[in-house]
Amino acid sequence: MTNINLLARMAAMLTFGLASFAACAEPALTVFGIAIGQPVTMPECPHVGLSVQALPTGPCYHLNDGKTGPITAAAQGAEILFAPGNLPALSRGSSVGAMLLDEKIEMLTIWTSGNEHKDADLQSLTEKFGRPQSLENVPWQNGYGAHFESVEAVWTLTGGAKVYYGSADSDLDHGSVSVRSKIGDEHMQDEYHRLTSDAGNTKL
Repeated sequence: MTNINLLARMAAMLTFGLASFAACAEPALTVFGIAIGQPVTMPECPHVGLSVQALPTGPCYHLNDGKTGPITAAAQGAEILFAPGNLPALSRGSSVGAMLLDEKIEMLTIWTSGNEHKDADLQSLTEKFGRPQSLENVPWQNGYGAHFESVEAVWTLTGGAKVYYGSADSDLDHGSVSVRSKIGDEHMQDEYHRLTSDAGNTKL
């Protein structure tokens, strides 16, 4: 076999291998059509000063710190607004929270309508992500002495992404869903350990 033929066969095998890899690659994790762990592609919401100018016609982002302009590499909180009539499922409002890191959306937070809707919320999340790897009932008691149970569930997805659901957060009327890329989850775990470590230090 000549060197030319050998090189041609190697090139063909490499092309086939790359095509097969692309075909087998896992699709991006998406929520409401927003790709988690991917660069921000939606526009910034139109502003007048630091206020959003008008209701959006499609998803747009608004930085929490009141700044406008390009997204930086540092971790930033943002709000993603949706157009009226196209509101995000499970959400109690017209927006979801986002954490931006290195100009990518590494976490979305959906604020839910609380414990009363836990069965419907859990069904929707199971249809989207499959059965959770962890599911726990958490006892609650309100100010009148009535007892309730909320739900906490965790999904571990391909590539290290995670989904956390709590049907009740600070109270029974407010729950949340946190969808995190592997990088987003690691960042949040580091922040949690930093804050809990700082809380244990004696301050002057």
